[in-house]
Amino acid sequence: MMNKILGWLNGALGVKEFQPMATEEEIFPEDGIVSAPEFFEMPANPHGGLYLGPECTLLVSVGAQVVGGQPVAEIETPSHIFEVVSPCSGTVAEQLIQNGQVVEAGQPLIKLQRP
Repeated sequence: MMNKILGWLNGALGVKEFQPMATEEEIFPEDGIVSAPEFFEMPANPHGGLYLGPECTLLVSVGAQVVGGQPVAEIETPSHIFEVVSPCSGTVAEQLIQNGQVVEAGQPLIKLQRP
């Protein structure tokens, strides 16, 4: 049911549904860790307000089955939202951050277990 709702919302927002990557393209991380991208665009705050850093929202929970190419997290900066996708199929074994937590570039987000 949740996938149908997310699919509808993505369609309403003009976002295409993700395409699972081909099995031969999947690369299981050596330690099973999926991390934040190594880069963030950190714009200066022109209004002088306090900006703590990019906040992360996990899109999956422990026990969820994911496929390669599936979005597993979103990292939001004041000017962009970065989507973190799973590099392979597997089961989410552990959440290494909390939703809304400020993250750094390259910080581990989730741990995957082989299917």
